[in-house]
Amino acid sequence: MKARILRLTVVVLILCITLIGNSIVFNKQPVFAGNEQPSIVFPFRTGEVWQVHQGYNNYSHIGAYTYSFDLTEVNDRTEGLAVTSPVGGFVAWIDPPNGTVAIRVANAGVNSDGKDLHWYVQLAYMKNIQVSIGGEVTQSQTKIGEASNILDKKETISHIHMTLYKGLYADVSQLNRESVPFENLEGFAWPSDGSTNQYRTTTVWRGMTLGDVGTIPTPTAIADPTAVPTPIPTGTKRLVQRDFMVERTNPKVTEELQFAVDITNDGEVAVKTTTCNIFNYILLCL
Repeated sequence: MKARILRLTVVVLILCITLIGNSIVFNKQPVFAGNEQPSIVFPFRTGEVWQVHQGYNNYSHIGAYTYSFDLTEVNDRTEGLAVTSPVGGFVAWIDPPNGTVAIRVANAGVNSDGKDLHWYVQLAYMKNIQVSIGGEVTQSQTKIGEASNILDKKETISHIHMTLYKGLYADVSQLNRESVPFENLEGFAWPSDGSTNQYRTTTVWRGMTLGDVGTIPTPTAIADPTAVPTPIPTGTKRLVQRDFMVERTNPKVTEELQFAVDITNDGEVAVKTTTCNIFNYILLCL
C-alpha cells in the first residue's frame, strides 16, 4: 500500500513539474495567428556551413517528427559545435538523457476543444545543455548546448535534430503534437512534396535565401597578397680581390680546376658574392 501511494505521489509530482514549467512562460508569449509560424533560423553560428543529413519523411522522421531536419557540419566537424537558439522564446521542457530542449515560441490558436495551442521548436542530441526550464532565449544569440549524438551513439553520428510543431504542451509523450513543415525558416518556406528523405544533402547556412536551396555557398574571396617590390639601393659597388689561387689537376685531357677566392666589398652598397664560377679564365661572382 505504501509503495502504491509513493508511486502515485511521484506521478503527481512529475505532472505538476511539467504543468508548472509550461505555465511559467505562458503569459510571456507573443500571439500569432493560428497558421502563422514564427520566424526561425538555423541553430548554428553565422559563417558555418552545414547540410541536411536526414530530411522529411524518413526513418526516424515519422509521426510527430515527420517534418524534421537532422543537420551536420559539411566537413564532419559537428561534434561539440555550439547549438544556438533558432527562435526567441522560453524553455518549456528539457530531457537531459536525450539531449532535448523544447522552446515555446508563441500561441498558435486553439484546438477543436477550445484549448490553447503553442508553437514549439525542439532541438535534440545535444550535450552540455546550457539553459533551464523557464529561461528566456534570444534568437541566434543564446547557446542552448553542443552538437553531439548523446541518444544513440552506436546508431547515429553527431548532429542537431530540429523540428517545429503545434502542441498543448511540451513533453516526452508526443501525443499532443502536430508536426508541420517549416514555412518561415531563414525567411522562406520548405514545403513537403511527400518524397522520402526530402532535402537530404541540401547545403544550408545562416542568411541563405530561397534561391540558394540546392546550391553550394560561394566561399568568401581571399585577396591574393600584393607583391611589394624591393627598391634597388643606390650607391657605388666595388669588389676588391684580396687573394686568388687556381690549381690544375689534369692538364693532358681535361682540366678540373680547384680555386679559392677571397673577395671583399669596399663599396657603399652590399653585393652578393656567394656563387663563383670560372668562364674562359675569367672569375665571375654573382
